[in-house]
Amino acid sequence: MTLKKQTAQKIFITGNWIQALGGLINVGHGIELNPFPGHSENIIGNLFQSTGNSLQAIGGVYELEKNGNTDNNSKLAQD
Repeated sequence: MTLKKQTAQKIFITGNWIQALGGLINVGHGIELNPFPGHSENIIGNLFQSTGNSLQAIGGVYELEKNGNTDNNSKLAQD
């Protein structure tokens, strides 16, 4: 994988982690609010969104490792 593609993949991974974090912050805030119509659906939707973004980021890390990235700092888990 070229350096340009590795950099693009790392930016994509970082963006997904940031989106996941934003969704979880929204869940926390939503729990503090007084209930309103659609409140539970909003919280559940944000949980699903955060889960999906996390899975995308994890998949991106695995793809980066599969394609021969030698940067050990980007590894999801150390063996």
